Amino acid sequence: MIFSSESKEVKQVPFVSRKLIEGYQRTKNTSQNILSAELLTTQDIYEVPWRNLTGVEHLDTSAFAVHFPHQQALVVKGSQSIVQDYFSYLVSSVLQVKTPLTRLVQYTDPEFKLMLNSLRSKVYSDFFLDNKISRELDRPFLVVMEYIPSVSLRNLGRNQVSEVFSKDSERLRQLGNTLALDLFLNNSDRVPLIWNNEGNPNNFLVEFRETFGNLVAIDSSCFCISNSQMMYQDYLERLFSYVKTTFEDLEEIINGRTLGKVSIQSMDPVKEFFEKHLSVSLNNSQLFQVLKGMVKGFFEVSQVEETQLLEVYESTRQYPSEDKLGFWQAGMASINLRFLRDTKAIIEKLTESHSENTSWVLSTYESDESPLYY
Repeated sequence: MIFSSESKEVKQVPFVSRKLIEGYQRTKNTSQNILSAELLTTQDIYEVPWRNLTGVEHLDTSAFAVHFPHQQALVVKGSQSIVQDYFSYLVSSVLQVKTPLTRLVQYTDPEFKLMLNSLRSKVYSDFFLDNKISRELDRPFLVVMEYIPSVSLRNLGRNQVSEVFSKDSERLRQLGNTLALDLFLNNSDRVPLIWNNEGNPNNFLVEFRETFGNLVAIDSSCFCISNSQMMYQDYLERLFSYVKTTFEDLEEIINGRTLGKVSIQSMDPVKEFFEKHLSVSLNNSQLFQVLKGMVKGFFEVSQVEETQLLEVYESTRQYPSEDKLGFWQAGMASINLRFLRDTKAIIEKLTESHSENTSWVLSTYESDESPLYY
């Protein structure tokens, strides 16, 4: 049964500023979708004319592009980990990592029923799509995200990936920013820095408006390990070792002791990720820009105040006006603040012990030059 409610009372929840990101899109065919992406613009996710939608497109397992007049679009998505995803979105905004602007709609909102009815009214003759919507959006809380004309890294051709990361070092630094966030939140579903998995290039998008733009992180989540689990201390030790190596690599490079063609140890997982999934080999100058972005990300994590972390937690906990099924409460139980305090403490300690090199990164952040010795 699709969740619905006739309730007329809607709890007003303050959302993060709109300036953080400009949309969302996954694509299937690179050349075709770059063209279509360029033609579409973003539908305001706060004032959505659901009765006027013109079409629905299935993007991936649980995400749907919803089209409106004047070539406008937004994304509706269901998620089993929506509580953790929303918490991670708020943390991302605090750390200024580029992610899609997001809001939630719960089953008690009048908008919820209107949204689902409007989507299904456009696909009633398409059994596959109607079935997908019925199954994937049969949840008590749904995500409405801003649409961004873009292409996922996986769907870019080899030459386009090379172009994206050779002509603008800012995207490499944005990559590093995102990876610092992932380490803080233990989000393994992107680049396997300290995790034993394959990684997922689909969780990066590259904006496309006539030319390639910002690198955008999507599907961020947090995986807080319980205090009682044996993996807890193991993760903290691996995190400490990796962050320590990152700062050691930075120091060697700044002091001119790293040859341009010698492996940068902390960046090896990034290099391997690009080679395996995208058939592109990043050189050390490019990897150094990723490292700079990561160090700046560590600095941003170290600056997060306890009050900010608590505010994000409380904003997430207090979101639903009703949670009869206990779905939201169960999700909140998986967000372990002690774990996040411990990951932050490690990052903060190492950032402070390398404050001089961190300051160097911050003062030269937008420079594409590197002190690598050739």
